[in-house]
Amino acid sequence: MDDGRQHSDAEYLIQFLRTRDLPCPACGYDLRQLQSVICPECGQHLRLTVGLADYRIGAWVACILGCSFPAALGCIVIAISVMNLDDVMRDIGRMPWQVMLLVCYCFVMLAAIVLLLVRRRSYLLMSRERQILFGILPWASMVVVAVILYVGS
Repeated sequence: MDDGRQHSDAEYLIQFLRTRDLPCPACGYDLRQLQSVICPECGQHLRLTVGLADYRIGAWVACILGCSFPAALGCIVIAISVMNLDDVMRDIGRMPWQVMLLVCYCFVMLAAIVLLLVRRRSYLLMSRERQILFGILPWASMVVVAVILYVGS
């Protein structure tokens, strides 16, 4: 960023705060009549930004929660397996396919959670319809896996 742009941003901030009673986001100090871009109370640098009026994260939260339930179940299975590691290693060849499917599904959901957290911005930039579709997918996949496990047993 060049000095002309920074100088201009600082002027906009000071002008914006000249007639407004707004608190410092860090310490709550009233910034009316601010003379510089630094809060006089806490010393934090301030900047003027634009934010969303309606931040829609419902589908993202639904997707995270839909992935979290099977991932939590997977963590419980792993914890039980670690506690009984000798039995698990002895019986690994005889483990039912349903258990293997469930463990694999849980690992996929753990990877999905990591991906959703890392790529949150990309998710939120998707169209509303795609966000809803991706929000429903983990829940639908739980139903499919449950049906497979029920039919296969």
